[in-house]
Formats: sequence, C-alpha cells, structure tokens
Amino acid sequence: MRLNVSAPIAWSPKGDLIALTCSNGVWVVPLDGSAPRPIATVFSSSVSWSPDGTRLAFDQFIQRDPANGLPNLYKVWAAPIDDPAATVRLGLGTLPIWSPDGDFIAYQGNDRVIVIAAGGRGSQTVGVRGAYGFGGWSPDGRQILQMVDVGKAWDLIATDVGTDVHRTILHAVPTGSARSFGHVLDVSWQPVWADR
Repeated sequence: MRLNVSAPIAWSPKGDLIALTCSNGVWVVPLDGSAPRPIATVFSSSVSWSPDGTRLAFDQFIQRDPANGLPNLYKVWAAPIDDPAATVRLGLGTLPIWSPDGDFIAYQGNDRVIVIAAGGRGSQTVGVRGAYGFGGWSPDGRQILQMVDVGKAWDLIATDVGTDVHRTILHAVPTGSARSFGHVLDVSWQPVWADR
C-alpha cells in the first residue's frame, strides 16, 4: 500500500505506532511491519495522540473560498484507534492537542482556544482573542500557549485554563510577523522533572 504523507508524523506514547495524514486520510502505522490501519478518510493537517495511546484527535479540511472572504475551515474529531466508527466531532477549528491527563482536547477555534472534554461535551473558550496559533499544554495541564501577531513581531502568551487569566511571556519578538515564525508547535514546554 502506498501512502502519500501530507503532514508531520506523530509517534504514539509507547513508540510502537505512528499516526500520519495522507491525501487519502488519517492512518495508524504499526512499527512491527503489519498493515497500516485507516482511522478516517478525510484530509487532515494535524494529528495528536491521547496520552494512553488509544485515541487520536485530528482536524478535517472542509472549506476554502477566499474569493468570498471565507477563511479555511476545519472540523476537529477524536477517534479510538481500535474503533474508528466511534469517532466524535468536537467542533470547528484546527490543531487539536490532548491534555497531559487525557481528559481534554484543546484546539485553535475561530479566534481563541477551545478546551473540550475528550468525549465531546462541556467546552469552554480560553486565551486571548486574535491569536495566530495554539502552542500546546503545559506539562501539568493548567496552562496553554498562544502566539499573537503584534505587527512585524509576536507575543507569546500563557493562559490559565481554569481562570482564563493570561500573561505575556515574551513581548514583541521581531520576526516580521507571527506567520513567519513557522508552526507554533515549534514552541514547547520544558518537562517538569521530579528531581528539581
């Protein structure tokens, strides 16, 4: 079987599987040489493993119409890898990322970050408006990162998920724009080590 990979590959937490997106859908590929398994037949720009390695979150491209001023639109989904028929639609957005405890998924919504229970209920909107990207969860699952374009520079913002209080970590970093910084996932949290 030939797979035309269209986005970065995501390793499973145990390292025995990879998830990837191709022109013909989202796939799980075992590293033992057995056959790849389809999870969804949609084009996706990102994929994220649950911490226990049993589920995937991914987005699905659904619309692009710049002539009418419409932005690219994506749906966000969560799927058990052993039962893709049980896939749950989470909402409109992109770049889903599981919380460290696996209970929630956060993704970039219209102009803020949406945090939703992994089963698809109880969403809340957090973070600053107008952010360009969502950079993931802190290791303790209490904060999220965002990047905000401030005109030929960007701010890096950390927001407390419980209180929606945010603070600027870096201000006006000159990069030309947030969009020239590259994919916001290049920003990552340092692990919390037990011996510190």
